[in-house]
Amino acid sequence: MLAPVQMLSATRQNLWRLTFIRILVLAAQAGSVGIAWLFDFLPLPWLQLSITLGCSLVLCGLTVIRLRTSLPLTELEYALQLALDLLIHSALLYYSGGSANPFVSYYLVPLTIAAATLPWRYSLILSGFALTMYTLLMVRSYPLETDSIARENMQVYGMWLSFALAASVITFFAAKMAEELRRQEQLRAERREEGLRDQQLLAVATQA
Repeated sequence: MLAPVQMLSATRQNLWRLTFIRILVLAAQAGSVGIAWLFDFLPLPWLQLSITLGCSLVLCGLTVIRLRTSLPLTELEYALQLALDLLIHSALLYYSGGSANPFVSYYLVPLTIAAATLPWRYSLILSGFALTMYTLLMVRSYPLETDSIARENMQVYGMWLSFALAASVITFFAAKMAEELRRQEQLRAERREEGLRDQQLLAVATQA
C-alpha cells in the first residue's frame, strides 16, 4: 500500500521542480526577447512571441494552483505537462527561426526529465512528439529577414546560451532527483529496521 503513495508523492515533487524550472526558463526567454526588441537585434514577430510567453506564464500559474489541491497527481498528467512544455517551445521556435534556432537543443531538457521520471512508454511518446515538432519546423517556420552576419552571430551566442541553460536545468533536476532517491532509500531502510525490531519484540513476547 505504500508504493502508490510514494509514487504519487514523487510525481508531485517532480512537478514542483518542473514548475520552478519553467519559471526560470520563462524569465530567460522573456529577457532575451525583451533585449532583442529593445536593441532591435532581429525583426521578430513580437506580438506572437509575447502571446506565446503569456501562455507559458498562464501554464505556470495553473500548475501551481493544481499542485495546491489535494487531488492525486498521476504519471499521465505529468507527461501531459511535459508535452505542453514541448508544444510551447515549438511555438517559440516557430516564430524565431524554426529549426535553425540554436535553442532547438532545449528539446532535450523535457525529454531528459521524462526519461528520468516516467515509464519508458511515456518517454517514447514524448520523444516522438518532439521529433515530429522538430521535423515540422524544418519544413515550415515564420520567415525572418536577417543578413548572414546577424544570423551567424545569433547562432554562436544562441548555441552558448542554449548549452548553458540546458546544462544548468538538467544538472539541477538530476541533483534533486538523486537527493530524493537517497531520501527514499533511507526511509525504506528505516522502515525495514522498524519491521525487524517489531518482529524481534513479537518473538520475545511470544516466548514469554
